[in-house]
Amino acid sequence: MDSKRQLIAALTGIAIGGIGFGLVSPVTVILLEKAHFSSFVNGLAIMTGNLSVMLFSIQGGRFVDRYGPKLVLLSGLFIWAIGALAHYYVYNMYILFPARIITGIGGVLIFVSTEVIINSVSTAANRGRYIGLYAGILSLGIAGGTFLIWTHTIHYYLPFGIASAVMFFVFIFQMYLLKNDVKSHEQKNPPKMKLTEMPAGGLAASFLYGIFEASIIVALPLFALRNNFNDEQLQFFLGSFVLGGIILLYLIGKISDLYARKKVLAAVTVLMIILFLLVPFSLNYLGLLIFFFIIGGLVPAYYTIGLSFTIESVSEENAAQANGYFISAYGAGTIAGPLMASTLIEAAKLYGYWIGSAAICIIFLLSFRRLTKNSS
Repeated sequence: MDSKRQLIAALTGIAIGGIGFGLVSPVTVILLEKAHFSSFVNGLAIMTGNLSVMLFSIQGGRFVDRYGPKLVLLSGLFIWAIGALAHYYVYNMYILFPARIITGIGGVLIFVSTEVIINSVSTAANRGRYIGLYAGILSLGIAGGTFLIWTHTIHYYLPFGIASAVMFFVFIFQMYLLKNDVKSHEQKNPPKMKLTEMPAGGLAASFLYGIFEASIIVALPLFALRNNFNDEQLQFFLGSFVLGGIILLYLIGKISDLYARKKVLAAVTVLMIILFLLVPFSLNYLGLLIFFFIIGGLVPAYYTIGLSFTIESVSEENAAQANGYFISAYGAGTIAGPLMASTLIEAAKLYGYWIGSAAICIIFLLSFRRLTKNSS
């Protein structure tokens, strides 16, 4: 299978699949909030799926080594679609929590397999651009999902049905596009990689990305609804955040190919601190759209630059397992993120989340240089 077809397979799969990702979690948060579930329960529901991401992602990398990206990707798409269908019982915690776990496992398999494909067709010279393109295409799909959030006003279950349907569509599409000979590398089952072989800076960046990616899904709906913004304005806040990832992220990826990745990431963190501190002082609708657009472009940089940094720091035979560890760190961040968001907004609905996020960025900035002192 040639590189171009692999690239098309990964990008189209993650783009259309992104519609499902952009629908299920935000709609779950909105429905539970409107049904007067507590912020803690709301955050815990999102966190449950993220826990399965953290626990299963390392094994997901081993699955890619053993069975190849095609089978792992198809399995992930099918599992995720079933989990989305189970959200019909969104108000029943005994069913919702297992459904979140199922979609988490499916998401791990989708991300690990497509990331391995992207890395297999990348070189050191273009890896930042390719991973930026991958993340940007994913954001494009997620943006499509966020602009379908309104469908819950027709019937609460409609968004979950749409998300499951697009995943089944991608499942069929990838079944015919991908060939069976797609492998992560020449070795089918290399020795198990140790966590200590992972670059600490890459893990830290992935963890921070997980915190923000997962917490903003919870924070934006709660922040908007509790500060008197309506459903339509909330939808545009989420859409602005995702569109920022599409428009700005590819540019950041190109910059990271030209300059030292750790310096670019440090600059991104400084900008994040400034923006987080500005949000609570501007409740102007247009101003918030601009802030969320820029933040949306900066947050995924922790993923794209962190992943490029990670893959260039490990051996080729360990690339799939390194992806697994990277996603595991992301999963750990997504566990902390929703609970952090709900707790901080519960404490101070206007500024709690934004001040807390700025503090986390400051801690990361102070520690990141030490974690990457021996790398460029």
